[in-house]
Amino acid sequence: MTASYGLGFDSRYEACTYTRTGGDYAPMSRAECAFDRVLQPGKSFSLPQPLRIALADHALRERLDVDVRPAGGDADIDDGNN
Repeated sequence: MTASYGLGFDSRYEACTYTRTGGDYAPMSRAECAFDRVLQPGKSFSLPQPLRIALADHALRERLDVDVRPAGGDADIDDGNN
């Protein structure tokens, strides 16, 4: 998940590592998570706790990007739909 400058991750999961990118001007927050589950197409997945996002005082036109990729060296069937 990637959160733009005016957003922050209030939720923290043990399965994630959190970093900031972009330097001092408009930094982005990134959460890279790996959950040990097989998820079949069409099925759903729930996070261990609800995802909570913090809004900063300077938030304006923010975005939260979420993408899902296979782990363990598996190939994605169609990487254009993540």
